[in-house]
Amino acid sequence: MSTPLLSSWLRLTFDQEDGDYHTYVGTHLYDRLRERSEGKKGDVLSDTIMAALAVDLLSIETSALAAEPGRRQRTRTRAAYQLLRSMNALAPAWGEKFEGKVGPFATADELNGDEALMAAASRAISAAADQIEQPVRRLVETTMLPVTRLHDEQMFIRIIQIFEGLYVHIGRCLGRAITALDNGDAEGCRDELSDAAHRLDATPALFRVLTTMPREAFAVIRENTYGRSAVQSTSYRRVESLSAPRDPGSFSPQAPLLALEGETLQEVFERQLPELPPQTVTRLEESMRRLDAGWHMSKRTHWGITLKIIGSAPGTGGTSGADYLQRTAEDPLFPNLIFSVRRRMVRRT
Repeated sequence: MSTPLLSSWLRLTFDQEDGDYHTYVGTHLYDRLRERSEGKKGDVLSDTIMAALAVDLLSIETSALAAEPGRRQRTRTRAAYQLLRSMNALAPAWGEKFEGKVGPFATADELNGDEALMAAASRAISAAADQIEQPVRRLVETTMLPVTRLHDEQMFIRIIQIFEGLYVHIGRCLGRAITALDNGDAEGCRDELSDAAHRLDATPALFRVLTTMPREAFAVIRENTYGRSAVQSTSYRRVESLSAPRDPGSFSPQAPLLALEGETLQEVFERQLPELPPQTVTRLEESMRRLDAGWHMSKRTHWGITLKIIGSAPGTGGTSGADYLQRTAEDPLFPNLIFSVRRRMVRRT
């Protein structure tokens, strides 16, 4: 481990008093690795990181099932197995490379019984290991630093690390979509938006694993993670900030300031409306609406799961938990989209 990497990693090991979401998840370490590649190579690396996290999660849960068989653990292991199956949608740049190496995934009927489930999981884990580079495996291993002894927290960390990787990629898609549209490449913009929306459509597989968290376990995790809240996620805020102008007051006071240069996608779209052919406007609108719907669905699902797990109690880091998520779940990515299109149509009549 290089000296800069070691110093960044050490920060994660003694952050109990002054840590935040990023030291809990290890986002700076993952960002450092992602910075080594750009473009398509960067997408492959980013997707490989998400896949490696999913593989490690399945390994953790399969070992737990072997050690303590039971209905709850069986349910989680099955969910983790299905999550790895979903990598062709959540992380397609890696999933395409992985597909064919593992052979056909077992169907739901074939996963009946602990032995069959563990055998299928072991085959998938072994096949995936050859498709993940050593630096990525090492990083995944060194960023499992729970603050409790609960097995549930290991699952929790891996799931939020995968979500973090997903948000990073969606932010990259939006950044490239803005550049493409600004340069007159509407189809390139649509391709980026479709990529982001396609991935969001696969997030139920992540939430399915998260729903196996018992309420009492999360209460312990919450008690021991004060000051660490997902509302502090820079990658999540970047997605919303790249989409449309935001009122700073719409973000939680716990969220760090995020200053982005240049126009948002909504602003570029509105500026170019008078010059775009009607068919292009319609196609762009459809792509933006699909991404907006996927983002909305993900936030609504997150709110519902949080309500189930913690009820009205404060969330991690002392946030208002489910109440805060409910308030923000209805905020669209592109608030002015429908009004911009209506203005366009009025000008043409």
